[in-house]
Amino acid sequence: MALQDVAQLYRRYSGEPRRVIFQKIAHGAGLEVSHADFDAMSEALFERNRAALDGAALFDDALPCLEALLKRDRVICLSSSVPQAELSYFVERKVPAGLRARFVEVLGSQPDLAKGRGHLARIGAATGAAAQGMLVVGDDVADRELSAEAGIDSILVDREGHLPAGMPHISSLNELSGRL
Repeated sequence: MALQDVAQLYRRYSGEPRRVIFQKIAHGAGLEVSHADFDAMSEALFERNRAALDGAALFDDALPCLEALLKRDRVICLSSSVPQAELSYFVERKVPAGLRARFVEVLGSQPDLAKGRGHLARIGAATGAAAQGMLVVGDDVADRELSAEAGIDSILVDREGHLPAGMPHISSLNELSGRL
């Protein structure tokens, strides 16, 4: 497969655990991927991501939004389909310690815990919040679908215009801060 086709499929399946994404891409290319193959590809991607993350900054609206939520006594959990080690690496380097300490959960994809029902159930258990008292802030269609399936309201942030036309969204987390 051409690299651009692989990248397009990776974006298309964004929100699913990396193993699932790799399996779908491999299937589309007519390849079998063993657990060892997956582990090697995932580690190579982690190395690339780690190098990119070291030089990357958080979105300008991220920290002010987190601070505004905490000032309003909101409970914050972070959930991502990114493998746990990568998410932890990112959070430790990019989120100030004082804010990090206030996160109730930081959940990445793990062998026994995938984004979606598993994360949302664990967040509910950790916070004691019912679905009606939660809000998912996401950036792709899968986030909206997973939260709707769990009976949780969601809001999508679309900074780059990648969501389907007509899908409700905000363009910046600053808009979220103003609505709460």
